[in-house]
Amino acid sequence: MAKTKKPKTFRWQAYKPLLATTLAVAGVFNMASAVFAAGTPAGTAIENTATATYQDDNGTNINATSNTVTINVAEIAGLTAVPTGIVDSDGAGSAVEADDTLTYSFDVTNTGNAETDVFIPGIDNIITENIDFAPAPNGGTIEVFNSAGVALGFVPAAGGNLTTGLVDAPGSSTNVVVPALAADDFITVSVTGNVAAGTVAGDNVGVTLGNTPPNDNTPATQNQLFNDEGLVNDLNTINVGPTTPTNLAREASAEQGVPFAASVRPLALATVKQAVLTLLPGQRLNQRTSPPSLELVLFITVHWQLAIPRQV
Repeated sequence: MAKTKKPKTFRWQAYKPLLATTLAVAGVFNMASAVFAAGTPAGTAIENTATATYQDDNGTNINATSNTVTINVAEIAGLTAVPTGIVDSDGAGSAVEADDTLTYSFDVTNTGNAETDVFIPGIDNIITENIDFAPAPNGGTIEVFNSAGVALGFVPAAGGNLTTGLVDAPGSSTNVVVPALAADDFITVSVTGNVAAGTVAGDNVGVTLGNTPPNDNTPATQNQLFNDEGLVNDLNTINVGPTTPTNLAREASAEQGVPFAASVRPLALATVKQAVLTLLPGQRLNQRTSPPSLELVLFITVHWQLAIPRQV
C-alpha cells in the first residue's frame, strides 16, 4: 500500500518568512522608546535582540533569535526655569519700600541629555516691573552661581552666554570661561535691583527671567521650542556639540514679584488729648464756675485712625 507523506514542513516553511519579519520588526520597534530614553546620555549605544519560541507539528520546541539591532540615543535639548525667592536688603520680613534693594533668584536647569550653553539676558533687556538698575544707591547686577553655590561671574548689561559671555565684575570687560551646563545640572541666576521711584502701594515689584509667553510660570513657559526672533531678553539653550539636538534649541522663563506697600500691617494709631476742668465741692460738671478748683478732673479724648495696610 502506498504511503502518503504528511506535509510536516509546509507550515514551518510558510511561517519562516513571517517569523523572520516579526523578529526583525520587534528588534527595531522595541527600540523606539530607547532612542529618546529620558536620562540616557546622548550618543549612548543601546543593543536589542528579539527572541521567539514555537513548536513544530511534532511538538518540538524551536527557538529563534533575530539579528542584534544597535541604535544610538539621540541628543535632546531641554531647559526649565523656576523662581526660588526674593531677598530684601532690609532683612527678612521687611516691608518693600522706596529705594530698597531686592535680589530675585532663579534656578535654570538643563533637562536635556547633553551639555549645553545658555544665553542669559542682562540688565539692559531683562523684563522688570518697578525695578531700577540705576547706580544709586546700590546699582543693579545679574550674577550666576553653579549648583554648588560657587559664584561663576556676572552677566554683561547687554546679556551673554554662560560659557564665554560672563565677566568677572559688574561693568568689567574681562570675560571668564565657564564649563557648559551638564545634563540634569542647574545654575542659579540672581538679579539685583532697586525699587523704582514713584512706585505706589499695591504695585508689583518684579522680575521675569526669559521671555516665553505667557510668562506666568505655567508649563507653557517651560522647555518650549526656541523661536529666535532676535529678542535679547530670551533665556535659551545654545548647542555646544557637533550634533544638533533632535528637538532643536529650547527656551524657558520664570517670574516672581512682591507688592510695594507703605507699612508692615494695619495699625490703629491713637491721638491723646487732655483737658483740665475746675469743680467746687458738690458742683456738677454743668455747674462749674471759674473760681479755683478744689478737685481736678482729667478728661482723655482718644481719636482712632487706621493706617494704610502694608501689603507683603
